[in-house]
Formats: sequence, C-alpha cells, structure tokens
Amino acid sequence: MLITFKVNNFLSFSSEQMISLVPSLQKSLTNHFARLNDLDILKQAVIFGANSSGKSNFIKAMALGKSVVLEGMSTKHKNLFSKLDPINKTKESMLEYTFFTDGLFYSYGFCFVLYDCRITKEWLYEINPKTDKNKMLFERDLTENTFSTSIRMPIPDKHRFETYLHDMEGNDQVLFVGEMNRNKQLDESFQVFSRIYSWFKNNLVINMQDIGYSKISYFTDAYRAKFLEVLKMFDTGISEIVSEPISFENFTDQVPKKIFDELMAEIAEKAKDGEECRFGLRLPQALFGILVNPDREITITTTMLKHLHSEMLFEFAEESEGTKRLFELIDILINPREGTIYVIDEIDRSIHPLLVVKYLEFYLEHSQNFLVQILFSTHETNILSQELFRRDEVWFMEKGEDNSSRIFSLDIFKERLDKKISASYLEGSYGGVPIIPKNGDR
Repeated sequence: MLITFKVNNFLSFSSEQMISLVPSLQKSLTNHFARLNDLDILKQAVIFGANSSGKSNFIKAMALGKSVVLEGMSTKHKNLFSKLDPINKTKESMLEYTFFTDGLFYSYGFCFVLYDCRITKEWLYEINPKTDKNKMLFERDLTENTFSTSIRMPIPDKHRFETYLHDMEGNDQVLFVGEMNRNKQLDESFQVFSRIYSWFKNNLVINMQDIGYSKISYFTDAYRAKFLEVLKMFDTGISEIVSEPISFENFTDQVPKKIFDELMAEIAEKAKDGEECRFGLRLPQALFGILVNPDREITITTTMLKHLHSEMLFEFAEESEGTKRLFELIDILINPREGTIYVIDEIDRSIHPLLVVKYLEFYLEHSQNFLVQILFSTHETNILSQELFRRDEVWFMEKGEDNSSRIFSLDIFKERLDKKISASYLEGSYGGVPIIPKNGDR
C-alpha cells in the first residue's frame, strides 16, 4: 500500500513534487479508507490535468523507480532528466516511496544522475506513524563511499553481509536492495531486503499506454464465470469466454521476443521450487492463458469470445480497444492482489465516461474486503464528483510559467461539500486546465 511518492529532476518535474494518500480531517466517505496498524490510508486517488501537463510523466517516474530497483540503471533512461534547466543534466534526480508491507511502514528512496547513468545515494527507513519517528535501516552514499546500517544480525550473517558489501563496493549501476535479491541467501537477518524488493516487484503494478503487455488472472472455470458476470455489466455484448488450446509454436510466433524471454525467465524461476505457474497474458491483439505444471509441461490457450445473437467465435483482436482494456481493469476488480497499488495512466482511454463511473463505483463497493489501492490519471471531468471522491483524493497537475509540472491537492481549496467541483475545475478555479487563446490572441 502506497503512502507517499516523491520525484525530483525527471522530465517535466524540475523541482520536488509529492503525492500523499494520507487522508485529511474531512469526515465524509470514510469507507474510502484502508486501516493499516491504526493508520487510515486512502484507497484511491485521481490526477486531473490538461494534455502535456505532466500526468503521464508522474506515472513514468513511478515506473522508472520500479525498473531501477528490479533491473538497475540503463542508458535508455539517460535523457529523462528535466531539460527545463541545463544544470539539471548533471544534477541528481530523486525518487522516494513510502509504503506499507508485511505489517510495517517503510520509506525507501535513491538519488541518481540520469545522464551519467549512475546511482549516488540509497536509503531505507522504518517509519512509525504513531510517534512520527524514523529508524534508519541503511544508508548508502556512493559519493562518499560510505554505508551504514542499524540492522542487527548474528556474527555469521554479519560476515556474509560484509562480503556482499565488499562485492558491491563502487558499483553505481545497481541498488543495494536489488543486488541483495540476486542469487543471495536471504536468512531472517536479511528479510527486510526481500520485503522491499517484493513490494516493488509484486505490489506496485503500473499500467502505461506504451507497455506492450500485461498479466492478468488465469481463466479457470470459476474465474471465467465471475469475470463474465462483471463484464456483462459494462455492455460489451460478450456472452461467453472460450479458451482454445494452441501449439507452443503458434504462441511464440505471436509474442515479441523480449516479452517471451521475460516470461520464460519467470517460469523458470518458479519451476525451481516445483510450483505450478499460471496466468493470463494480454497483448494488444491477443489474450493467452499459460499453465505450467510442476513437471514444467506448458499448456497454452488463446481466448475467443462469443457475442449475443451470434454462434460464431470472435478473436480477441476483433474486439474494440475499450473492450480489450476492460479485460485488464476488471481483473483488478475481482481478483486484486492484497497490499497492491494499481497505477493506471488515463483510465478513460477508449472507455465511455459512464463506464468509468460504473467501474469506480464497483471498485469502491468491492474493495472493502481487500487492502488494495488505485491511483489513476484522467482529464474526464464527468467523474469529478463528491459522491465518488473525497477532496483529498483529487489531485491536479499543471505546468507553471517555467513549463515545470507541479501537483497539488483539491483539499487545499477547502470547497463546500455541495459545490459542483467539475464545473469549477473547467472554469479554471483549481488550475490543471489547458490555456486556450481567445479569438484574436496569439
């Protein structure tokens, strides 16, 4: 569960910007809270803004942090510093996540110089919201070549830890948390590193427009029936979901090599422990089911769809973009991963505004039984109502005179609860709207 996220010196963010899912003192809609160790956290947040205001960049920053944790630095990111000031090319960028996992609150962040493709600092703190005190678990400073930790461990573990540190000395391409999860024996003393890594890998799920694929739940008979029941609520005309077996060769012909290699690596990792592995794979033009039994035998199915008043089966590629997208979004509704935040760029993309409202209503109703959050961007004002959102759940993104993006909460305006927020937003009362010249202006 995400508490706060900070970013600095990344794309359109020249100065530090932050979003918080800690609720204000507003008394309404308290069913929007998740209770974490006696602390209330919001279960949803929305970012409004004009085109090119920085909404997608904010989500890209979250995705970049996940990528660096799991994979290390990459030269493909070297030009993502904020180009609004030439000095930013050599300045540090910063990302910091405060989150809740395995019963504890953590703040984890790092600094890096994107253009030089090098990490400069990394830190991890355990947070106590009740006392507002932070316990440093480790700090790493590559500019000073220092590492400090308060983690207590037995002598044998300490010697092994020192070996890991020695092997990492001067390595500015990978984060310590990431390296500790690469072929290391993580005993009880080191579980915090596994905990942090696992949150980024499994509980920070980001849905961007340019991601080539996504994984959803495998269509068992029970899940298929439940999924179809929800899908019918969105007026797609689909009456049946059919899984048809295909050959492995047919599957590999349709999946890009990079995606295929990533999937095979994941399957191989799970197969080490003799686990059954199954999931759905959504590509732009296909939806597959992948089942790997403990003997590593792989069964692949492709999803076909039957519509009302037709006996023919339709391929997934024949559906509208909005229907394809619903397969991802509905999976979040009925099979959310506990403790996960789902970050969705432009939730209204290819989906009718009324269906977006229906989706959010369904989410708020059915997420009561789960510790789950959604954070999404949009410029669809029809969903901006005080029946769907608390003020502290609504954030606006806008660019200043220097073209730098800034994010701020509706809660700072302290509007009356009966005020029509969408109209005020379109009038420009809160910012975050495009500045369109009048006739005759240039």
